[in-house]
Formats: sequence, C-alpha cells, structure tokens
Amino acid sequence: MIVDDEPGIVELLSLVCKKNGWRPHATPSVAGARALLTDLGQLELAIIDRNLPDGSGIDLSREIRRQVPECEIIICTAEGSLQSAIEAIDVGAFDYVQKPIDNLDAFALRLRSAADKVQLRRRLDQSEERYRAAFFAAFDAMLVVDEGRILEVNHAATELFGVPEDHLRGTPFAQLVPNESMTFEGDATIKDARGAEKRIEIVRSRVMIAGKAAMLYTLRDMTARYEAERHKERLERTLREARTMEALGRLASGVAHDFNNLLSVILASAELLQMTPPVDPAVQQSVSDILSAGRSAADLTQRILAFGRGARRRAGSCDVAMAVTQLSGILRASVGQVNLAVTLADGLGSVGVDNDELGQILMNLVVNARDACADGGHIVIAATRADLDAAARLDGVVPGAYVVIKVTDDGKGMAPDVLERIFEPYFTTKLKGKGNGLGLSTVYGIVKNRGGLIQVQSEVGKGTTFSVHLPAAS
Repeated sequence: MIVDDEPGIVELLSLVCKKNGWRPHATPSVAGARALLTDLGQLELAIIDRNLPDGSGIDLSREIRRQVPECEIIICTAEGSLQSAIEAIDVGAFDYVQKPIDNLDAFALRLRSAADKVQLRRRLDQSEERYRAAFFAAFDAMLVVDEGRILEVNHAATELFGVPEDHLRGTPFAQLVPNESMTFEGDATIKDARGAEKRIEIVRSRVMIAGKAAMLYTLRDMTARYEAERHKERLERTLREARTMEALGRLASGVAHDFNNLLSVILASAELLQMTPPVDPAVQQSVSDILSAGRSAADLTQRILAFGRGARRRAGSCDVAMAVTQLSGILRASVGQVNLAVTLADGLGSVGVDNDELGQILMNLVVNARDACADGGHIVIAATRADLDAAARLDGVVPGAYVVIKVTDDGKGMAPDVLERIFEPYFTTKLKGKGNGLGLSTVYGIVKNRGGLIQVQSEVGKGTTFSVHLPAAS
C-alpha cells in the first residue's frame, strides 16, 4: 500500500513495485488508507508519507501496526531530521527514506528486504504452527523444560501424569521425573497422580522457543509393553513347568506301575506265609515286617501313580471353613513347638476339592512349613475369597471366584534355585530319611487337576508363603 498525496511520487513508487512483481494499491490520505486496509485485509508492505493532508503518517503507521502486526512499514519524508528518524524507529518502521528518492535501485532493494522479512516471518509462523500441531497431537508425552521448570506440555503428558496442563506448567521437572533423567536418555520409572508406577523411555533434544534454547523431553509410556513382556515370561515359565511336570509324571507313573506289580507279588506271598502255621516266631515277625513295609511301599506307589495321572478322579467339594476347623487339631499336633494360627474370613463357602484332597493340601504345606521352622516359629493359615481376572489365564486358570488359602511361615525361606524345583517329584532339601520329595508335588497335582492355581513367595531368612487358589463351588 502506498499512502502519499504527491501524484509524481505515487507514480514512481508504483512503477518500482510493479517492476518487482508487486501489485500496489495507492491512496493520498489517512482515510483512504483505512478504507484500503479494510478492503484488503492482508497487507505485507506499506510505504507511508510522514505528513498527509488529513493526518499524521506516523499515527497511521501505529494504527496499521496494531491491526496488521506482520506488515513492514517504510516511512517517506521530505524532512530529514533526527526527530523524524526517531519517530520512524518508535513506530517499528522497517526503514526511513528521505524524499526525493534519487536511487530507485537502492529503494527497490529496501522494498525487497522488507518483503523478504515478511515472507521469512510467515514461514517461521507456519513452521511454528506445524510444530505446535505436531507437539500437541503427539502420541508420546512431550514437555518443554527451561531452567528445570516445565514451560509447555501436550495432552499426552497430562494423561501420563494424571495432572491438568495448567498444573504441569511451571512445575519443576525433577518433581515428576527422577533427577538423573535430566541428563540421560533411557528407561526410568515414574509415579502418576494416583501413585501408580509407570515405566517410561526418555529422549532429550534441544529446541528454540521464542529465540531461547530449551530442552524438549519426549516420554514414551512403556508400561503396557513391560507388562506384556512379564506376562509372556509368566506364560513361558508356566508352559515349561507344565511340560516338566508332565514328563516327570509319565516317568514316575511308569516306574511306579512296574514297581506296583512287583509289590503285588511280594504282598500276596507274604499274606500266604502269614496264613500258614507258624514254624518260628521270628519268621512270623519277619513276615509281619514284610507286610508292613510292603503296604507302606504300596501307599507310596499309589501317591506316585496319582501324581502321574494328575490325580484324576471324580471331583468333589467341601466347605472350607468346616474342613479347616476339623483339621486344625491334627495340624496343631503335627507342628510340635511351632505356633499355628488359623484365620478364616466369613462367607468362604465351598470349593471344588473333597475333604481328603484339602486335607492332603493343608497337611503337606503345614508339615513343610514346620520343617522350615526348625528352631520354633510361627505358621499362619489364612483363607479368603478372591476374584481372578482375565490375566489369570496366563497361569492356566479360568477367571472367576476362588477361595485363596495361604500358608505362611517365618522360617528359613528358600533361594531362587530351590523355588524353581520345589514341585518336582523326589526333589527335597531335607536330610536323608526326613522326606521323600512327594509332598509338594502331590499338592501341585491336586490343585492343577481341580483347575486351581498354586503360587509361592519366599526369601532366604524371611520365610515362605504358599498361596493356593481353589475354584469356588457353584
């Protein structure tokens, strides 16, 4: 836009503009300039005479600057005074030109410089708009940090931390993310507003914000990925355990089957000897000893066969509270000097195992806990109801209602390498003659066959907890 009341100057300036590819709009007055501004809407350059018939070119420049901040202004004046130059600078003019304009090439260069500045600013604005659009639409949490405080955040950051944007701005970055994360890239653990832990991956980069260097932190929420990896590991571990137990079960079943055939011959022969007239009391006693040992061996063989078959027999059910109460006397007698406490929640109901199976589970777990508390200690049996969600499928059980029976001791605990093998048949850490290694494998077989879940937590010197999840009977 050219605002000048001298026709010769207007014609000259219009010619320069046209030669450089611009389309000039000229007016001789402040009023005309205002009308043009309304009609044009957008304005890149304004060449304004300092003194106009109906007003001040300086005041007009201020008005244009307010309405179109991106417009560059060149002030033209016949008065080459210091005051004129100061006024031009004061309104933010790009340049100040004294009339008459003798060097048109130099003037055209000034116009091109002003136009280039407008275009550059426009590209920067567009670039910033694209950056801001990408910033706020990013899937990852992004935070701009300057001098340790958060300047800007995107929506993903508010979701990650569970804090509104206005509350995040101005917050010290170290208050949300571990201090060491200010200077390194990689994995870290944070807590959201609810206190839930989240695993994140941090990437840093330098950015310029309003001409000032700042740090952009990109935080990727890796919690779901880590959970998926842990679930995968649990599934793989469960599969390995199942395959190991299946292989051991087949092996044990085959050996026990053959051994059972031999025992049948031994027991039958001993019973025949016992029915014949006694010849010598010592012989008769030996026959009794053979029968006693044979029956014990047969009982052990049946337990091995039951493990190998997965203890498959018709499913029964029992009332947990009643069964545990009835067993508590026998259990207390079996632990000797160790203190045994029983805690039963209300409304336990029944589970899908019969009294004998629940008795075997509790007796084996309690005896195992007693042996871990060799120097005295405490054992607690606790039973509650619980619901297992869909994640339980990874442990091979169906989601639904369960009764959880926990047997906890404060004994010596177990090392990780022992924990990996505790359910294997014949595996035992007890001294020779103190255990045959079939107690926990029997428990495992019963629980798994009845659609339950058995878990163990233990730490050396801090005791052990076995958690048995048994399906609640409908």
